[in-house]
Amino acid sequence: MFRKAHPDECPKILAFARQEPVMNLFLIGDLEFYGMDPEFIEVWTESDSDDTYQTILLRYHRNFLLYSCTQDYDPREVIRLVTENGGVGFSCSARDFEPIRRQLPDGWIIHPMTMARMERLILSDRPLPQARLATPEDADDIARSLTSIVEFQVLMSETPEERAATLRRKMIEGFSTNYIIRRDGKVVANANTSAISRQAAMIGGVFTLPAYRNQGLATSVVSALCQRLLTEGRTPVLFFENPNAASIYHHLGFADLGDWIVGKLPLRDPKGSSPVQNG
Repeated sequence: MFRKAHPDECPKILAFARQEPVMNLFLIGDLEFYGMDPEFIEVWTESDSDDTYQTILLRYHRNFLLYSCTQDYDPREVIRLVTENGGVGFSCSARDFEPIRRQLPDGWIIHPMTMARMERLILSDRPLPQARLATPEDADDIARSLTSIVEFQVLMSETPEERAATLRRKMIEGFSTNYIIRRDGKVVANANTSAISRQAAMIGGVFTLPAYRNQGLATSVVSALCQRLLTEGRTPVLFFENPNAASIYHHLGFADLGDWIVGKLPLRDPKGSSPVQNG
């Protein structure tokens, strides 16, 4: 039986999540950065007979994170909480997804991904285009370019305007660090942090506009961002779906960690499949 957690439980919930700090980077990052007081964060927990946490479900705006140390949670209750609280997306490890797989209602689109962690940054042996640190003034152009890529649209739970506003706010707060490359008056390549904790940072939003691919642009922005994170003492972590992305990341020094699931209830009819993060 899930129950809503009180903000005073935040330290205990963090201690539970830190049993797997990389796997729970999103969850830990949200709670370290925001705590449980904001209205856009809620946490439900399921415990055993000794009142020891077994499963955590966290709401961040309209997206949900699930973590279970036993996979013995009630999947129908998870679906109910997500649905009744306006959820449009959820994510969890493939291991934690198994109990919910057969219970998921029609309309949800499931994306299996691979999680990878950087062991060490391997610098390119060829000259790369120069990436620069973005500012909040770049948010509109980043969102405009990102939402123009068909393959990303199926994964989005925000309109372009919402995406820009969210990105701008996160950049101002220091939650999102973006490296970009501009050409022809627009952002043609981007990589940013989508979650941070004291120990690690998740890299997301990696894209190159189709007309500018195969020029090393994605390699450049990801490399610049990873170099910054490593300097800060944070381990870079990311997800990928396709072989082109895998090749880029493995050459940069990422090693596969495990399988991850992202579920989305799209705002529009999907027109593509998976993000293409070409160099």
